[in-house]
Amino acid sequence: MKATRKPRKIICSWMAGFLLVSLSACSSSPSSGQSEENPTNTPQNTISECTAATENGFYNSDIYFSGGANISYVDFSSRQELFLCNNPNCTHDSDACISYYPFDGKTQLSGVLTVGDHLLAFQQVPSESALPHIDLLALNGAFEKRIAEFKANQKLPPTAMDGSYFTDQKNLYFVLTDTDSKTAKTTLSVLQLDLETGNLKTLYQASSNSEGLNICAAYDRSLVLDEIDAELNHSVFSLNVDTLEKTPTDFSFENGRGVSFDGHYACDIDSLQSTGTLIDLTTGSKTPFDFSALTDQVTDEYGSIINIYASPLNFTKDFCLIEYTLEYTLKDVKEDSSSLLDYIFDFKTGETTLFNLYKPFNKDIMQVEAQYNGLLFIQTDWKVQNTKLDELYIPSWMLISPEDYLHSNLNGQEFTLLPLEHK
Repeated sequence: MKATRKPRKIICSWMAGFLLVSLSACSSSPSSGQSEENPTNTPQNTISECTAATENGFYNSDIYFSGGANISYVDFSSRQELFLCNNPNCTHDSDACISYYPFDGKTQLSGVLTVGDHLLAFQQVPSESALPHIDLLALNGAFEKRIAEFKANQKLPPTAMDGSYFTDQKNLYFVLTDTDSKTAKTTLSVLQLDLETGNLKTLYQASSNSEGLNICAAYDRSLVLDEIDAELNHSVFSLNVDTLEKTPTDFSFENGRGVSFDGHYACDIDSLQSTGTLIDLTTGSKTPFDFSALTDQVTDEYGSIINIYASPLNFTKDFCLIEYTLEYTLKDVKEDSSSLLDYIFDFKTGETTLFNLYKPFNKDIMQVEAQYNGLLFIQTDWKVQNTKLDELYIPSWMLISPEDYLHSNLNGQEFTLLPLEHK
């Protein structure tokens, strides 16, 4: 039930392993408005997954120049992406720029996320002269403080991996990998980081024979964890971060069963029967669904099916995405022996719609990164932009209506590509 390309936030499957404001030409900073999804700083806040979005824009980190990485800001209202820099004459390709992190051994930027009215900048693994760490930045990119620093034998999860970091606006929750330098034995732990004091607390440590530990989802004051042993057996349970009480789930990973998560929703699926249940983790409500007619249709038209995914969508509870991995005969094989086929399933009507919004560059699904004024913010592709020194691949963005997205109509508001000028 695992495919090579997967929708966002399909964190757990039966074969899952441990995986990994408006700116104007660098003259002003993004607004510090807080989203309604990021409530005030109280210990009892609901835990949710960290993203790189605010209610007004989206932060991105990537390699735009040789020798380093930059933080950029995508402004929803102006539909522009610009470097997170307030110097109108800046070339953004040296450490003189606030948005630029050179690969000089001091700090290797691996990603950024937002929490309330701040940015978190991560260095995932040790570099030549810096240990893994998490820095607190203002939304305009200004450094405020180093919140936490880790050991050389420790590794943070990548920010690009869904389910890596969760927050209640006071604390950050994530899995830390600790490798013994002598035995190469790996210890996996769920940590709580106080974003004000920097205090670290171990909430849960995986057993000694565990090969993987993922935070799949969160609801109320609980994290949903998936622990995977050496035989790839899964144990999925909820962990209350205040009481440390473990609550087992009835999710199964045997005989074609699996589960995927998005936000506080889960799709419990039986791929052999082509049935499933949408579960609201917060309320416990369950919505059964049957997509066996679709599976029969796909089988009749395309032949054997290798894997099936069913995943909730992060912007609606009325639909899910169903993905098939198809097997072809040798005479049909060209570059790849498998093909992925995606459908939108309507829980209310049982109707299905072919979904084909894929990035032309790498055929990945155009994922929903954020929401703005009733629209969905998606990355549509990687665009080649030639400079004096490099050929660079720059993300392209779009705001699109949910209706158009669900029907694969790429009819939205495009963003201005990030301007690159080497001097």
